[in-house]
Amino acid sequence: MPIGQAEVRAVFGAGSGRVAGCMVTEGKLVKGAGVRVTRGGVDVHVGLIDSLRRVKELAKEVVAGLECGVGVDGYSEWQVGDSIQAFRMVGKKRTLEDASVTVRAAVAAITNNGGSS
Repeated sequence: MPIGQAEVRAVFGAGSGRVAGCMVTEGKLVKGAGVRVTRGGVDVHVGLIDSLRRVKELAKEVVAGLECGVGVDGYSEWQVGDSIQAFRMVGKKRTLEDASVTVRAAVAAITNNGGSS
C-alpha cells in the first residue's frame, strides 16, 4: 500500500554508508516503511527505511513539502534524481481454509508416497 514519494536531491556520507537528501513530494516517508528506489524508470533497490532525519533531528515521519535525510538498510548507491516510493507492507492473515488446503496437500503427498519420506 503506497504511502509516499520523494526525490533524491543530494547524497551525503554518514557513518558507515551514505544517505539520500530528499524532498518528499507526495504523502509521507515513515521510519520502518518499505521503500522502492527507482532510477530512470527501473527499480534498483527494495528495502526498509532505517534512518529518517529532519533538520539533523531523528524523525518518525516526514510529510510532503519537507526535506529529509533517508537511510535505507543495506543500500548506499544513491544518485541525485533517484525516486523513492514508500509503502506499508500489509500482512495477510492465514485463514482456516488456507491451513486445511496445506494439510490436505501434505496428507496427499504422504499417502501417494506410501508413507515413506
